[in-house]
Amino acid sequence: MMIKDVIAAADHHNKPSKLDVWDPGCRVAASLLTALVISQLRSPLGLLAGSPFPLLLMFMDGREGAYSSMKVLARVNKVSLMACFLLPLTYPGERVFYFFSAQGIYMAAAVTWKLNLISIVIIRLATLRGMKEINETFGRLRVPVKMRVLLLLTARYILMLSDRMIVMLRAVRQRSLNPGFPLYLRAMACMTGTTLIHSMDRAEISVKAIQCRGGMKGFSSGETGRLTWFDSVSLAALVLYLVSVLAIEFLGI
Repeated sequence: MMIKDVIAAADHHNKPSKLDVWDPGCRVAASLLTALVISQLRSPLGLLAGSPFPLLLMFMDGREGAYSSMKVLARVNKVSLMACFLLPLTYPGERVFYFFSAQGIYMAAAVTWKLNLISIVIIRLATLRGMKEINETFGRLRVPVKMRVLLLLTARYILMLSDRMIVMLRAVRQRSLNPGFPLYLRAMACMTGTTLIHSMDRAEISVKAIQCRGGMKGFSSGETGRLTWFDSVSLAALVLYLVSVLAIEFLGI
């Protein structure tokens, strides 16, 4: 569901943004570097140091941009609920109230914190203006065409299969208002199996469609971009900021 929300955010992000002055290739590179650095943070001081840049991105387009980002984060944070439930119970360490691990509570908070920061960076920088521009941006970064095609097809069928599962769940609820937990599990197993079989059929159809369009050459490629001085300076400043965040994390500077 988190992947679907990010893809949906990309396809619906059609409004002009102040971030559009930045080259799409630089935006993708910046998002990957920032996400990689944030994923390495563990201490509260490091997480605090890594938070200003994502928050700046979130509020750069004013209240409307922040509101749209928070709507996506509300759905993305459903993933963190599982971590918040399981980590305090299963993480080793000193127990609080006989059941909860103090280290587990901290790890759950840190995972949720990092998930939100990385999601903001990806939503604001990497999603750009839809899957078409993402494909063109990866083309400028010299990503092989097979990898770009795999990205486009994966994004397409994640949305398609997700919609199919939603329709089947709605059909189950309409046929039985209170099916009970065992019957609900059996229905979920049948829906999952049906979806996997449907995925195999769609994969075969996709292969035939690619062959009919002339193979990988049938996919459009974007124009080669050119970096400006603003792109270079801003990317260098971001690298210095990320290095300082890592220094605070590992050296306690």
